Amino acid sequence: MREWIVKLSAVDGDAASTLRVINHFDVLVDEGASALAILRAATSLADCRVGMWDSERNLRIGLDGLGHPLTAVDRDYETPTKQVERVEEILVWLDREGPSRPLDQLILERLARSLHAVKKARYSHPRASALTVILDPAVAQVERDHALKQLNLVPSALVKVSVTNLVDSRELPPGVVIGDHQVNLWPPSTKRDVLPMTAAMGLLTCAGREIHSKWPLARTALRLAVDPATLGPTHVDYDELGSVAILVDAVDAKAAADSADVRMVFDMSVRRPWVVPTLNAIQRRASAREVARELNLHHSTVQQRIDWLERHLGYTLSSSVGYARMTTTLILWRLVAADARSSSGAETIGGQTET
Repeated sequence: MREWIVKLSAVDGDAASTLRVINHFDVLVDEGASALAILRAATSLADCRVGMWDSERNLRIGLDGLGHPLTAVDRDYETPTKQVERVEEILVWLDREGPSRPLDQLILERLARSLHAVKKARYSHPRASALTVILDPAVAQVERDHALKQLNLVPSALVKVSVTNLVDSRELPPGVVIGDHQVNLWPPSTKRDVLPMTAAMGLLTCAGREIHSKWPLARTALRLAVDPATLGPTHVDYDELGSVAILVDAVDAKAAADSADVRMVFDMSVRRPWVVPTLNAIQRRASAREVARELNLHHSTVQQRIDWLERHLGYTLSSSVGYARMTTTLILWRLVAADARSSSGAETIGGQTET
């Protein structure tokens, strides 16, 4: 198409401009662009105010000549300055000061048809379509609020967001796939034990109308979700990470794997698969006896493990410096292990034989 436009420009500028308009909207439809993006394209092409009204959803969006949303969208479409086009339930308009231009009618027609085509594609599966709109940062807030209400969610109320790796998505209801992840929404009262424990999951609770900007925080939490069987929590809530989230965002899995302390833990786990579960329990409990109760072991066995760990790690786990070092090492270890899980879908990470 672009080659034809270039060739046509040399002989017929008006025809080339017509093809440019058609191609511009066709590309937006092929890409599944949002209503707001399509309207902004029309604003750029027409160089005047544009707007739409979807009577089926009672959705009104208006943009000024620079593509900025109008604070109040005029409901009177029959005015001398407005040019109007309708495709089924979609009505669009151009509001130009001065006489109309040669391409105005074409822009109106392609705008209306493009908005209708994108809406039809998106809303063929209502729940998935609503989720797509909710997560799209380019859509207008009024459109996002409408999608939330379709899922019986109040835009200002809290919603629980989960992000999983695609390898775990078979465990969950259909959601929106973004890159290598799937995003799902749950009622805020949903308990963790209701969610599948075999699926690594990052969680976040936020207002419905903030989901499009805040869901990546749940993806940050997912980077610490490892596996059941005491190798680390399967479900990680971003709201509980606090300053740990800063470390997670700042360090990638490759850098974490280069840490000498992390390599040491991986090497030790090959010989002693209990290394990481024991370190996790030590991190959570205040004494060796509490660790023994959690691991269902005799106190003397746990003490032997602690002695062995301290000899090989080279520091005392109970000291303030040692505890901080152990905690940081476990966070970095989980970054590496979670990354390996997301890549392979492996159900076990760590050592394989116990001696």
